Amino acid sequence: MAGLVSQPDLLPSPPPSELSVRLGPWLVLPVLFAYVALGVPLQLLHRGGGVWLSSILVFLGLPFMLLQRTGDAPATSTGLWPLKPVDFAWGAALGLANWAAWAVPLMTLAQTVLPAKWVEAFDGRQTFEGLRPAELGVLLLGVSVAAPVCEEFFFRGVVQRGLVAFRGAAQGLVAAAIVFGAMHFDPVGLIPRIELGVLFGFLALKRRSLWAAIGAHAANNAAASAGFLALGDVELPTWGLASFFVGGNVVLGLGLWRLARAPAEARAPIPVTERPSWAQALWPWAAIFALGLGAIHALDGRGVAVRRVELTLPLDDAHKGTPEAAALDALKDRVLAGQETVEAYEAARRPLSKPKR
Repeated sequence: MAGLVSQPDLLPSPPPSELSVRLGPWLVLPVLFAYVALGVPLQLLHRGGGVWLSSILVFLGLPFMLLQRTGDAPATSTGLWPLKPVDFAWGAALGLANWAAWAVPLMTLAQTVLPAKWVEAFDGRQTFEGLRPAELGVLLLGVSVAAPVCEEFFFRGVVQRGLVAFRGAAQGLVAAAIVFGAMHFDPVGLIPRIELGVLFGFLALKRRSLWAAIGAHAANNAAASAGFLALGDVELPTWGLASFFVGGNVVLGLGLWRLARAPAEARAPIPVTERPSWAQALWPWAAIFALGLGAIHALDGRGVAVRRVELTLPLDDAHKGTPEAAALDALKDRVLAGQETVEAYEAARRPLSKPKR
């Protein structure tokens, strides 16, 4: 294929058409638009269910559908298929070691040197605040299962594949990692996420599969979530950070050395597929969207209704921390428990909300 950089030991098998590879980096634009237009509203309405739906529809469904339209076989050409449990286990071990060795120290450093307003505004612990156990469980599964699979499909299987093919392994890997970090819209976590993107990208290139990268991503997210929930506002002392850094790097270094010595994976043949029509490509994802929304409303309709009221009537800062706000929180708990109506919560919140301009 003209224009591709020859990387026989690193690149996955070429897809049936150069178009799908060339298209990969450009899919950042429609995926970004879809995330803002669909993913963010879904997560605002229901954090747990929103993470699942936005991951599946935006980062997996949209690029999958567009690649199908080029005649590509998206699951095979990106490395999502076949499943590789051993690679997943290797990746999970390396991801956990990297979390201790680099993610925690880099995030701690960022929180130390960046403005306090930024740190407060982008504090990841806010994601888990105020959630009932059921929604918290759905959210934890979403960030530890759905997000790693779907994001790795897009960032490593689609974006990195295209960048590596046309810019070479090193430049393509780093560029994809920067895109990965930037699309989280978190200046505090930007550098730690770029470092993670480099690790995930290396694993995907080395194994010619996404499953080591998915394992590392899943382990990192699970460890970070557990850390947010277990540590809360506790700050690790310097000796604790040093122990994390040294111990994590020993394990990470040994794991990467072992991985580097492993024989290269054989390239699986990629079938040439017929291009489906737009309707054929779209209907599975439309069905998932409808079923997902139905499941969220069936399992937590009151939660969605309450959240809609809160988005429509944001609480005025002057009333935060007052007895009236505390009474409103108590009423919200009764509404979620089915003891009061959503209409009663809306009526009580309206006088405490920000005046409309």
